[in-house]
Amino acid sequence: MIIGLDLSDRSIKTIGLDRKKQQGILTLHQRNEIQEGIIQHGQIKNKEKLISLINEKISPIAQHQNCIISLPETESFIKVIRLPKMKKSEIKKSIKWETEANIPLSIEEVYFDWQIIRPSFLSTNEQNKYTDVLMGALPKKLVNDYLSVFKEAKIKPIAFEIESIATSRAVIKDSFSAEPIMIIDLGASRTSFIIFAGGAIHFTTSTFDISNEKIINQIKDTLKINYSNAREMKIKYGLKNVSANKAYPILSDSSEKIIQLAQKYADFFVNKSLSGYTQQKEVKKIILTGGGALMTNLDRFISRQLKMEVSVGNPWINFPPKRIKNLSLSNSISYTTAIGLALRNL
Repeated sequence: MIIGLDLSDRSIKTIGLDRKKQQGILTLHQRNEIQEGIIQHGQIKNKEKLISLINEKISPIAQHQNCIISLPETESFIKVIRLPKMKKSEIKKSIKWETEANIPLSIEEVYFDWQIIRPSFLSTNEQNKYTDVLMGALPKKLVNDYLSVFKEAKIKPIAFEIESIATSRAVIKDSFSAEPIMIIDLGASRTSFIIFAGGAIHFTTSTFDISNEKIINQIKDTLKINYSNAREMKIKYGLKNVSANKAYPILSDSSEKIIQLAQKYADFFVNKSLSGYTQQKEVKKIILTGGGALMTNLDRFISRQLKMEVSVGNPWINFPPKRIKNLSLSNSISYTTAIGLALRNL
């Protein structure tokens, strides 16, 4: 069994996957809430409380398993760069320079990794001229903090992985697309925008200004109702413009902000991305994921405004389980990153 552990500011989501006789099996799923303030914007602020929670809820099921753990999108740096043809030893030097040029930390303060990727739609002549590299970097302090927490909890991860990579693995069919796809991950504490093209991520960014929690709390405060009723109203009515939906102005306003950012990042991709990864550069397809993707009519609302194909992602598209216990497809959406983590080594 492979276990994916997705940590965010407000929860730990656990997925266990196995494969028997070419059939996928979901062996476990679990969600544990994290008290506010223990993790803030991806940074661990209270190690003792986080270790205590993991010891109580996660260690009993994960201690002797192969675990892959997410690292926060908001603290990561991912970029595809195009270099002249060169030896591998020279590539590493170039990547170090690119890393220092693009992040506000010295190379000694980050862990970085890279892999050579190939643009499927670039001519052979052009491919012979260049080497394209997908590079990722994270602050050493952040990674070491996560590592020390799990070490204290006696969980030995076989890998850490940036959230966006795991999310893409779960919702992009066969991890390849001949057209650019934007993934909008609507999480509890932040919203992330990812653009996937060919077989790699080419753009990723996050905002804490729009999140599931903020929207629900805004409904709660504006309509003077409790949190549970506000959440139910958001899910039940969503963007249905009916008289009973008192939350419509709030939800349409937050959705408009998502649309504005999606258009901004789609335009950026068209103007700044490397050629050769897709048949055309224009973003025409959006996949929604995360718990916020379940808002009624959100996909239609965004599609109508942006004139794009918009759908809620299927996190099982690359691993249709033979057996799913007590986890509906709609509830699986909030486990997308955890599913993608487990798929890495399955």
